[in-house]
Amino acid sequence: MINKTTDMDTATIEVRKLTIDDYQQLKDSMIQAYASLGGQYWKEESLAKLIQKFPDGQICVTVDQKVVGCALSLVIDMNRFGDNHTYRQITGDY
Repeated sequence: MINKTTDMDTATIEVRKLTIDDYQQLKDSMIQAYASLGGQYWKEESLAKLIQKFPDGQICVTVDQKVVGCALSLVIDMNRFGDNHTYRQITGDY
C-alpha cells in the first residue's frame, strides 16, 4: 500500500449514508484494518442487508471521494422495542 498524505486544508471531507457502491473501498479498508485477525471483512451480501434493514445507521466518511471510515449500527424505534429485547428480535434473525 502506498501512503499518500492529504492536505487537510484543501481536502473535501464528507459524512454521508453508506451505500453498497462503497463496498469495494470499504472491503479493502477492512482487510487492512483487521489484518491481525486474519483480514476479516463484511461480505457484500451481509452489508447490503444491513443497509436495507437499517439505512439510518450506516455512515460513511470520505476524504476526496475515497472511503476512509464508516460506522455500522442499528438505529431502532425504542417506542416499538423498549429496553427489553434481543438482538434477534431487532434484526429479524439477521
